Amino acid sequence: MKVTYRDDVNRNFHNYFSSIDIHFGDFIADLTAENNDYLFLAAALASRAVRLGHVCLDLNAQAGSVIIPSTEGAGPISCPELKEWLNALQSSFCVGKPSEFKPLILDDKNRLYLQRYWQYEQDTARNILSRISSPRKGEVDKLELADKLQLFFPENQTEGKINWQKVAATAAVLKNFVVISGSPGTGKTTTITKIMALLLDVEKRNLRIALAAPTGKAAARLQESVRKTKVKLSCADAVKVLIPDDAQTIHRLLGSLANSPYFQFHEGNPLPYDLVVVDEASMADLPLLAKMFLALSAEGRVILLGDKDQLASVDAGVVLGDICAGNAADIYSREFADEISDL
Repeated sequence: MKVTYRDDVNRNFHNYFSSIDIHFGDFIADLTAENNDYLFLAAALASRAVRLGHVCLDLNAQAGSVIIPSTEGAGPISCPELKEWLNALQSSFCVGKPSEFKPLILDDKNRLYLQRYWQYEQDTARNILSRISSPRKGEVDKLELADKLQLFFPENQTEGKINWQKVAATAAVLKNFVVISGSPGTGKTTTITKIMALLLDVEKRNLRIALAAPTGKAAARLQESVRKTKVKLSCADAVKVLIPDDAQTIHRLLGSLANSPYFQFHEGNPLPYDLVVVDEASMADLPLLAKMFLALSAEGRVILLGDKDQLASVDAGVVLGDICAGNAADIYSREFADEISDL
């Protein structure tokens, strides 16, 4: 009698898989007419990957590896070799290419996604890239901006030392998407309060600003910090009063609906804000941030604050860490460096 992965894994799953992983693997494998044992294993492992905080299963790393070690009376359970595994998956109608709508998506780097996590990643990447590539509407008076930057962010006393808070503020004025990463105590919330005042002062209009964070505690800390900082700012009271006092969770910002994974605000009903600031962004998982980005207006600014080295979100996706890992720290494009060199 031939022993299959389904037999082996069901006998030993408590050491490696959850019952949800097994049931998902069974569900996907049962959708096919053929007995695709490799499909069962791939689906169960993809479910496990999401459960452990990853958005996909890297088949290159997983292929050939031992997933369940030897036990008394039973040998180890190892994954198939890559070529054999890929052939089985690519021949299944349950596995699609990135352009297809299938339960599992296999990309050209041999990464296997649950379909919705593939979509979450694509939606987030597309939204961020669109904001990065779209210039702000309207001309910026560089002389006025330079004066305002000096007011809120005086030059460091140490000659030749870069004022990174000033760089972040300049990016916030000129760009639609900004990430500010720093360890605790580096002044991120102080910086964002000054940035809000700068934007209100430079744009000379009542910007609609929302402050949010992944958890209630993080939102409360952000709210308290902004309230304490804004009273000390060197700007007109008319500007201070426009800086929001209240912060909320991302779920509340989007408008949670009872017993539903959907929100009140979405791509077809965007949020009514010109600027959305998210603190402790490293704690926000991919599904939540994907839904938030889809709910943002096309013209709105987004600023993510957090520590890229902080522990990641409980659920799948390390969005802030992945964004920051994509570029070496403190390196900017030549175009952006030239744009801010006189400021």
